[in-house]
Amino acid sequence: MTNQSGTLFWDDLELGDYQVVETKSPEGYKLNTTPINVSITEQERLVSVTATDQPDTTRFRLLKTDKDGKALKGAQFRLEDKHGYSKELLFNEQGEPVDNWVIDLPDGQYTLTETKAPEGYALLPEPIEFYLIDRQVVVTTSSGDFIVDKDPHSDKDSKEVKLIVKNYKQGELPKFGQGGILGMIIGGGLLTLIAALSYRTLGRKEMD
Repeated sequence: MTNQSGTLFWDDLELGDYQVVETKSPEGYKLNTTPINVSITEQERLVSVTATDQPDTTRFRLLKTDKDGKALKGAQFRLEDKHGYSKELLFNEQGEPVDNWVIDLPDGQYTLTETKAPEGYALLPEPIEFYLIDRQVVVTTSSGDFIVDKDPHSDKDSKEVKLIVKNYKQGELPKFGQGGILGMIIGGGLLTLIAALSYRTLGRKEMD
């Protein structure tokens, strides 16, 4: 088990040939199953090798539209997680964040807060809280209107998903559809994904 600096020591090995294979990856990283060959000889008793893990991420796309699906510009959001990650997103005329409309994010729990609504539209009444795990978005808290969808242009093995968030003109009330939180809960995906994420988190805590 690696320590806080990511280092693991074996100091009781006999001379010979060995393979180092990762059996459990750190939280938020893919398991690296590629063996690393190591030889301990009379001439070389102190051997050091380095293994590299790739982040386990999902490509997350955020879109902003009106109630009829027309793209809205001028909205601004703040995307945060529980570990201090924070990113400000300003939307262009295509209803996509100006600087980066596709973000590679580690699986986990996120909060999406609208800090500025498009001109003539009302702010979302509360932040959208959601889990991102294994190419799926599961919203747990929201009184707004949204649609969760996989990108139809991505290949079947892509881990890209999109969250379409709707704004309503000032004075209008949201009409919740299949994308609303009740629909997500009834769909049964919420409990399954939260359980999966909790299992992964607990398993990795046991390593520490």
